[in-house]
Amino acid sequence: MELKKRHEYVTNRKRFKWWIKNNVVFVLIIGIICAIVALIFTAGVYNFERVKSMEAILDKNLRTIHRKTGLTDRDVEKLQKEHPDFQWEKTWDRSRWQSSQTEIKEKRNKTRAQRNIQQEKKKRLLQLESKRIEQEKAMNR
Repeated sequence: MELKKRHEYVTNRKRFKWWIKNNVVFVLIIGIICAIVALIFTAGVYNFERVKSMEAILDKNLRTIHRKTGLTDRDVEKLQKEHPDFQWEKTWDRSRWQSSQTEIKEKRNKTRAQRNIQQEKKKRLLQLESKRIEQEKAMNR
Protein backbone atom coordinates (compact mmCIF):
# COMPACT_ATOMS: atom_id res chain seq x y z
CA MET A 1 0.00 0.00 0.00
CA GLU A 2 2.74 2.35 0.81
CA LEU A 3 4.28 1.77 -2.58
CA LYS A 4 1.07 2.67 -4.38
CA LYS A 5 0.80 6.03 -2.62
CA ARG A 6 4.39 6.84 -3.43
CA HIS A 7 3.84 5.84 -7.04
CA GLU A 8 0.75 8.10 -7.26
CA TYR A 9 2.74 10.99 -5.87
CA VAL A 10 5.48 10.51 -8.46
CA THR A 11 2.99 10.48 -11.34
CA ASN A 12 1.32 13.65 -10.07
CA ARG A 13 4.71 15.26 -9.77
CA LYS A 14 5.59 14.23 -13.31
CA ARG A 15 2.30 15.63 -14.59
CA PHE A 16 2.95 18.92 -12.80
CA LYS A 17 6.47 19.17 -14.26
CA TRP A 18 5.12 18.37 -17.73
CA TRP A 19 2.40 21.02 -17.34
CA ILE A 20 4.95 23.65 -16.30
CA LYS A 21 7.28 22.79 -19.21
CA ASN A 22 4.46 23.05 -21.73
CA ASN A 23 2.98 26.22 -20.25
CA VAL A 24 6.09 28.29 -19.48
CA VAL A 25 4.84 31.27 -21.50
CA PHE A 26 1.48 31.16 -19.73
CA VAL A 27 3.17 31.02 -16.32
CA LEU A 28 5.48 33.93 -17.24
CA ILE A 29 2.55 36.06 -18.39
CA ILE A 30 0.68 35.38 -15.16
CA GLY A 31 3.82 36.19 -13.13
CA ILE A 32 4.33 39.49 -14.97
CA ILE A 33 0.68 40.44 -14.48
CA CYS A 34 0.94 39.67 -10.76
CA ALA A 35 4.11 41.79 -10.49
CA ILE A 36 2.42 44.74 -12.24
CA VAL A 37 -0.65 44.48 -9.99
CA ALA A 38 1.63 44.38 -6.94
CA LEU A 39 3.46 47.52 -8.09
CA ILE A 40 0.19 49.35 -8.72
CA PHE A 41 -1.14 48.32 -5.31
CA THR A 42 2.10 49.41 -3.61
CA ALA A 43 1.97 52.80 -5.36
CA GLY A 44 -1.66 53.19 -4.29
CA VAL A 45 -0.83 52.45 -0.67
CA TYR A 46 2.09 54.92 -0.74
CA ASN A 47 -0.11 57.58 -2.34
CA PHE A 48 -2.86 56.93 0.22
CA GLU A 49 -0.44 57.45 3.11
CA ARG A 50 0.94 60.64 1.53
CA VAL A 51 -2.56 62.00 0.93
CA LYS A 52 -3.70 61.24 4.48
CA SER A 53 -0.65 62.93 5.96
CA MET A 54 -1.19 65.87 3.59
CA GLU A 55 -4.79 66.21 4.78
CA ALA A 56 -3.67 66.11 8.41
CA ILE A 57 -0.94 68.71 7.91
CA LEU A 58 -3.10 71.16 5.97
CA ASP A 59 -6.35 70.56 7.90
CA LYS A 60 -8.16 70.32 4.57
CA ASN A 61 -10.21 67.61 2.97
CA LEU A 62 -8.81 65.94 -0.16
CA ARG A 63 -11.86 67.02 -2.12
CA THR A 64 -11.31 70.63 -1.08
CA ILE A 65 -7.69 70.44 -2.15
CA HIS A 66 -8.39 68.75 -5.48
CA ARG A 67 -11.56 70.51 -6.58
CA LYS A 68 -11.63 73.90 -4.93
CA THR A 69 -8.36 75.37 -3.74
CA GLY A 70 -5.38 73.40 -4.98
CA LEU A 71 -2.04 73.75 -3.19
CA THR A 72 -1.39 77.37 -2.31
CA ASP A 73 2.00 78.85 -1.45
CA ARG A 74 1.32 78.48 2.30
CA ASP A 75 0.29 74.86 1.83
CA VAL A 76 3.49 74.06 -0.05
CA GLU A 77 5.58 75.69 2.68
CA LYS A 78 3.88 73.57 5.35
CA LEU A 79 4.28 70.39 3.32
CA GLN A 80 7.96 71.12 2.55
CA LYS A 81 8.64 71.33 6.29
CA GLU A 82 7.10 67.90 6.90
CA HIS A 83 8.21 66.13 3.70
CA PRO A 84 11.30 67.88 2.28
CA ASP A 85 12.20 65.01 -0.06
CA PHE A 86 8.97 65.22 -2.09
CA GLN A 87 8.62 67.61 -5.05
CA TRP A 88 5.44 69.48 -4.15
CA GLU A 89 5.88 72.00 -6.96
CA LYS A 90 5.34 69.31 -9.59
CA THR A 91 2.06 67.97 -8.26
CA TRP A 92 -1.13 68.36 -10.25
CA ASP A 93 -2.89 70.39 -7.55
CA ARG A 94 -0.03 72.87 -7.41
CA SER A 95 0.16 73.40 -11.18
CA ARG A 96 -3.63 73.75 -11.31
CA TRP A 97 -3.56 76.39 -8.58
CA GLN A 98 -0.80 78.32 -10.36
CA SER A 99 -2.65 78.22 -13.68
CA SER A 100 -5.87 79.36 -11.98
CA GLN A 101 -3.97 82.27 -10.42
CA THR A 102 -2.68 83.37 -13.82
CA GLU A 103 -6.19 83.03 -15.27
CA ILE A 104 -7.58 85.19 -12.47
CA LYS A 105 -4.93 87.85 -13.13
CA GLU A 106 -5.69 87.78 -16.86
CA LYS A 107 -9.42 88.16 -16.20
CA ARG A 108 -8.78 91.10 -13.86
CA ASN A 109 -6.58 92.79 -16.44
CA LYS A 110 -9.19 92.19 -19.12
CA THR A 111 -12.01 93.66 -17.04
CA ARG A 112 -9.84 96.66 -16.10
CA ALA A 113 -9.03 97.27 -19.74
CA GLN A 114 -12.71 97.02 -20.66
CA ARG A 115 -13.65 99.46 -17.88
CA ASN A 116 -10.96 101.90 -19.00
CA ILE A 117 -12.19 101.72 -22.60
CA GLN A 118 -15.77 102.29 -21.49
CA GLN A 119 -14.74 105.23 -19.31
CA GLU A 120 -12.78 106.76 -22.18
CA LYS A 121 -15.78 106.33 -24.48
CA LYS A 122 -18.01 108.05 -21.91
CA LYS A 123 -15.51 110.89 -21.54
CA ARG A 124 -15.36 111.35 -25.31
CA LEU A 125 -19.14 111.32 -25.58
CA LEU A 126 -19.41 113.86 -22.75
CA GLN A 127 -16.78 116.04 -24.40
CA LEU A 128 -18.54 115.84 -27.75
CA GLU A 129 -21.85 116.59 -26.07
CA SER A 130 -20.39 119.57 -24.22
CA LYS A 131 -18.82 120.89 -27.45
CA ARG A 132 -22.14 120.51 -29.26
CA ILE A 133 -23.94 122.35 -26.46
CA GLU A 134 -21.35 125.15 -26.56
CA GLN A 135 -21.72 125.42 -30.33
CA GLU A 136 -25.49 125.64 -30.00
CA LYS A 137 -25.13 128.36 -27.36
CA ALA A 138 -22.74 130.24 -29.59
CA MET A 139 -25.13 130.00 -32.54
CA ASN A 140 -28.10 131.17 -30.44
CA ARG A 141 -26.30 134.30 -29.29
